[in-house]
Amino acid sequence: MSRVMLRTKADVIFEQGEEKGREQGREEGQKDVFNLLSFLAHNGKTDDVLKASLNQQYMDELLAKFKSGELAAACT
Repeated sequence: MSRVMLRTKADVIFEQGEEKGREQGREEGQKDVFNLLSFLAHNGKTDDVLKASLNQQYMDELLAKFKSGELAAACT
């Protein structure tokens, strides 16, 4: 005997909310990366742009420093 899963309206709404949250998170992440790369390029840090594009860990470190303001302080 097979089990039939019944999806309630609440389940559908919850799943739609999860998807919307994931989409918003992706968009925010893309904006963060764009802003970081733009900042680096405008400050003559093209080597960091290239390194970050090839190394996810380095990108994450730069993003954390950028968001905290540490990176901006180091460029002044």
